[in-house]
Amino acid sequence: MEKNTNLFKAAATLLLMLVAPDAFAQPQSAFVTLDDHVIDLRELRSSIEWACDDGVSFRAPEMDSAAPDTIKWIDRIHNMPDYLVDFYNRYCHMVREVIAGGSNCLSDPESDFINAIHPGENSCSVVITQITRKIEYSFPTDVDYMDPYAKQQYALTAVNNDINEYVLPIRNEVGTFFPYLFMCMSYDNPDAFWIGNSINWGSSYSYSWNFMQCAARDTVQYTFYILFKIKDNSFDYRIENFRTAKAVKDGVEEFKALVSSILDSVPDNNRYEQVRYLNNWLTRHNCYSLAGGKDDFPDISFSSISALRGTGGDDGPVCEGYSRAFKVLCDKLGIPCILAVGYARTALNAKPEDHMWNEVKMDDGLWYAVDVTWNDPVRGDNTALESGYENEFWLLLGKNDIVATNLTFAQSHPNSISQGRDRMDNWDFDYGTLIADNRYDVSDGVITVKDSAPVTVYSLVGTKTGTYCSMGQALSSLPDGLYIINNHKVLVRH
Repeated sequence: MEKNTNLFKAAATLLLMLVAPDAFAQPQSAFVTLDDHVIDLRELRSSIEWACDDGVSFRAPEMDSAAPDTIKWIDRIHNMPDYLVDFYNRYCHMVREVIAGGSNCLSDPESDFINAIHPGENSCSVVITQITRKIEYSFPTDVDYMDPYAKQQYALTAVNNDINEYVLPIRNEVGTFFPYLFMCMSYDNPDAFWIGNSINWGSSYSYSWNFMQCAARDTVQYTFYILFKIKDNSFDYRIENFRTAKAVKDGVEEFKALVSSILDSVPDNNRYEQVRYLNNWLTRHNCYSLAGGKDDFPDISFSSISALRGTGGDDGPVCEGYSRAFKVLCDKLGIPCILAVGYARTALNAKPEDHMWNEVKMDDGLWYAVDVTWNDPVRGDNTALESGYENEFWLLLGKNDIVATNLTFAQSHPNSISQGRDRMDNWDFDYGTLIADNRYDVSDGVITVKDSAPVTVYSLVGTKTGTYCSMGQALSSLPDGLYIINNHKVLVRH
């Protein structure tokens, strides 16, 4: 509390510096910024846990298996305060407004005076919540009414005391929940391609007073703002490529055109083929960013638009770019899909790396893991967009599937939100996950197989009986009563 009191004393001193000696003839006001808190999502996601000691309560992932098709990160937090949920909903609405071609402070902070407040030059913030209070206070009768600074000192003391009692608990609550709220805002809106991984929130207050010439009593009113910072002189939450309103607007048009173009050729026969198509398109049109060995990955590499463009070189997508793009496309097709974050490794003794992948709900009602990034490996000097190493190994896996010697998918891809980094070092635990036990079984039902695709044929007892160049050749050569299996797809011959 001493630290907070000193903070407000500093703000009071600033107010004294801003107000002229004759400022008390009429009601006066000032706007003072108190603090800023910059959050980097890339650092945050490695340090938070489902079972949090700071008061944030997550719903365990396995409890979501019976949830509706659309699972949002925000729904996994039991005790998110209502005013923060309201802010989340306002934020999502503004994202949709920009994607629909509109403009607001998320795309144009310089000109949106409806959703945002502009307390200073080149500064723009959105109100998360605000508290307005009017208080009465007393001061000694021997105070010189002609000395505005003497009287203001009592006013500021009254404001300090009231803020400490009624406002600081709310600000501290925001400090606890806002990092998680930002995570939800980011992961539930991968189509907000122009927004970076770093965000800023803070608090300010406006203060108005009217010193009355009465018996040792005055009134003061203040409004305390908790703010989502869009932009100031040292910070812009938009990534470098989209820091003007025109750049965002042009990017939205490109974004929608890219999504439409990719989905023009998506199969319409079943969900499995659609998921395969999305994985194959993203792996064959991208190459993982080459910037990692230089300074750092550019912000664009973490954006969904990087992978939707089909990009290589330094600006190629990293795992976050692949995963966000995959979710954008799944969302457009109505395929339930969420982002999964944590650590990953390819071998039992390998060093874990921060990672992002996806979980999708298939038509059997179960969820499965898809790691598009690892289906598009970079091998040696082959950095072509279509390198020939693209694969489907990490497609629709279950937690118990063996992905390496003595390594299951759950062990290979533990979720950082379920376990802390200290336990990650041991790699010896079970963790809650949304995904099913085993890989998606594509043999359920009758699935059409293209005639031009090679066909491997098995008997009803699983014995391989032959391989054919096409479905037509297989059908003409096989007796009745056999199942034809091609890439795990089954067609019953009629």
